[in-house]
This record gives sequence, structure tokens and C-alpha cells, in this order.
Amino acid sequence: MQAVSLPADARSVAAARMLLRTALDGHQSAAVEDAVLMISELVTNAVRHTRDVVLVLVTLHSATLRVDVSDNDHTMPVAPDAEHNATSGRGLRIVEALADHWGITPTADGKTIWFEIDLDHPESTARPT
Repeated sequence: MQAVSLPADARSVAAARMLLRTALDGHQSAAVEDAVLMISELVTNAVRHTRDVVLVLVTLHSATLRVDVSDNDHTMPVAPDAEHNATSGRGLRIVEALADHWGITPTADGKTIWFEIDLDHPESTARPT
């Protein structure tokens, strides 16, 4: 398990990706890239909607990766239907499409958005060519 508190700053997205890549060192699969994309989306959302810190927790149990991103904003996010040419609004839809499991958990301080992905499950990372 690896955890880090990050400031509500755009640079925190890169720090979260680095934390995840370090935790997954040695894993080679498309699922790793899916997880990197998902953590980027969740931390970006958290940074946009909080004024404090973002807590990122990465847990690897066997071949199952779980990522928790917590912030102090009590507003529960909604996955909108983004317009075709929209430049934002797709983060939760990406997580919904790529994660094996995901959810939003209200906390006393705000909320935690989490996802799980099986690093050895090829169907979870299938991509159209």
C-alpha cells in the first residue's frame, strides 16, 4: 500500500501517476495504462473541486489494483453525458468504462472515489483497433 497527500494543484496529477507507476513497477499490461488514465482523471477532478489536499491511496493485492482518491468536497459527482466536442466532463465515464469495479463513498470529510482493476484480466483492457 502506498499513500500520498497532494496539494490541490495541477502538478499533483503527475505526482499521482508517478506514485501509481512506482507501485506497479514490474507489471506490464494494458491494464497499467488504463489505471494511469483513471488515476489522472480522478485526481484532476479532485484538484478542480477541492481547496485543500487530495489523498491518493494505491493498494495492490495479488493482481488486483485498488486506487482511492479522497478530497474534502462533499458534493457527489455525476457522470454527465459530455458533448462530442467538450474538453471536460468525461472522467467518470472513463473510469466507468475501464474499471472492473468503481464507486463513490461519502466520508465525514468529503468523499472517496475508488476503482479496482484486475491487472491480469485481458478482457478489462480490450481496445478496439
